[in-house]
Amino acid sequence: MTSQPTQFVDFPASLQWLDRPALSRATGLRGHVLAIVSWRLGCVHSRQALAEFAALQRTYAGRAFAMVAVHSPCLPAEHDLARVRRVLAERTVPITVAIDAAGELRRLLGHRCLPGLALVDTDGAVRFVGHGEPNRLRVEEAIESLLERAERNGTAARVPFVPGLLPAPDARPLLPSAIARDGETLWVACPGHRRVYEVDKSGTVIRTIGSGQPGTADGPAATASFHTPMGLLTHGDHLVVADAGAHTLRAIHRQTGEVATWCGNGRRNTDRFGGAFGDQQGLCSPVAMAALDGGIYVSQAGAHQVWQFDPETQAATAWIGTGARSLRDGGEEATFAEPWGIAVREDAVFLADASNGALRRVDLGHNFVRTVAQGLARPMGLVVHGADVFVADAWQAAVVRWCEGAELAAGFADRKQGLVEPVALTIASDELWIADAGANCLFVADLPGSGALRRVELSGWPALPQPVHDERYARFAEPLQALEFSDVTLRIELPLADGEQLDAALPCQVSVLDEGVPVLACDRNASVSIEDGCAVMLVPISDRGHGALRVRVEATVRAGASAQPRQRTWRYVVPVEVGTAGGVDCVVRALSERT
Repeated sequence: MTSQPTQFVDFPASLQWLDRPALSRATGLRGHVLAIVSWRLGCVHSRQALAEFAALQRTYAGRAFAMVAVHSPCLPAEHDLARVRRVLAERTVPITVAIDAAGELRRLLGHRCLPGLALVDTDGAVRFVGHGEPNRLRVEEAIESLLERAERNGTAARVPFVPGLLPAPDARPLLPSAIARDGETLWVACPGHRRVYEVDKSGTVIRTIGSGQPGTADGPAATASFHTPMGLLTHGDHLVVADAGAHTLRAIHRQTGEVATWCGNGRRNTDRFGGAFGDQQGLCSPVAMAALDGGIYVSQAGAHQVWQFDPETQAATAWIGTGARSLRDGGEEATFAEPWGIAVREDAVFLADASNGALRRVDLGHNFVRTVAQGLARPMGLVVHGADVFVADAWQAAVVRWCEGAELAAGFADRKQGLVEPVALTIASDELWIADAGANCLFVADLPGSGALRRVELSGWPALPQPVHDERYARFAEPLQALEFSDVTLRIELPLADGEQLDAALPCQVSVLDEGVPVLACDRNASVSIEDGCAVMLVPISDRGHGALRVRVEATVRAGASAQPRQRTWRYVVPVEVGTAGGVDCVVRALSERT
């Protein structure tokens, strides 16, 4: 806690809120302990901080705690909203995100580097400002202390903020992140589906590994689960999967499809030396792998190191890189910044050093690192083909070629041929295969040849699991138009699970309040009746403008006439436009929950 806290008045008007109306501390976040996480796209520590705080939303569900993740782009490529959305699509829980393109909020909070954290109490005082990945235990202690004080003195919000859960798109993006050859077929890791697919060269899915639900369950192909599969390697009878989000190495038996965890305990690890075995050894965002002499080299982007893993003993140890996030050549003193793609030759290991924008070579004779090429935007995929090294430069939307004694050769494949964000490469039968997370497909080019690309769409995967709405999160509702200076009837639809019925004989409790610019004359909390499956209430609308309402409904449901009653909660975020053309009878209806 800071000894002399400053005051956080409100979010700057320059922020661009992603997928939701703007929030205001004076209205929707009044009475909340507020965590503001400043982050940036091209920083693995930022992405890990997001994962930590997304989990905190579950810890404090139902209490007056709110988290806002503010993206503060530093590089031109980080201003691409489509790219930001792709990274957020990998998250397993909703996150409220705003874009601070001008860096105004970052300067206001004094965040000198990213990620940064600020904790604001219910009175608006900034109680803590820190940098780097959070120590979750200490942050939880600070949040708990602030919440307990607010609950004791009565300043905690009675209707807490919850993040909004957008409906599933018509087709969840594949986000292909890794590709590996297996004879005449290919394996593709798709974190958007949380699955690994075996496909033929036409892109048709032959086999599916993973239920599609986020998790770390081992077992048969249909029930095993992945979090964020980001790297693939065929190794003997197995396909090894680097699950970056779960910080594990998983192994798929290529004949049976059975999944087992080989290394990692499911939690981010700060160990920079290793030496333990199996699930006793923690990992930190493993993203890519390469094999040599029976062993496996693992790029750990979160640790800024390359580790060695022995499949026989399941021992994992650090191999090269001190763990410092920088660029330094040499032996034991060598450093990296998010090493990603990795490929081996008899005499060397090549690494795509993503945040350094560099291609690095490790001489296996002396374990000595040297930088052989720089100037790339974000190199991620890597493959060796004879004397050539091909590099997928994700943020340049290009695949470039390097060979000893020559400069990088640009233009082998670029955005003019359809590339959007190439992230992984493999060679199969003198063909270069490219996994493109931005284009949501694969590309292939003949080698040797002109380098012209053919697009390969993936198809034929089993249906993804139906989304189940979590009552801890809010549904986004269809926008309403309300008449200014009037009492407006809200008819709030209450979707039910199969077999459920509302108990209309019992009243339900409804709370309606402003989340951003005020459009209500006053907050409204009432016990109301149910009519035709809707909770119906009057709300007083104020002056014209654009705002958003937070709606919470608590009602009684039964699964049958003789079943025990139980309380259910429905939450909505409702964008509202108030003016002379608005209505006085409005239906609050969730946006279509498509699968």
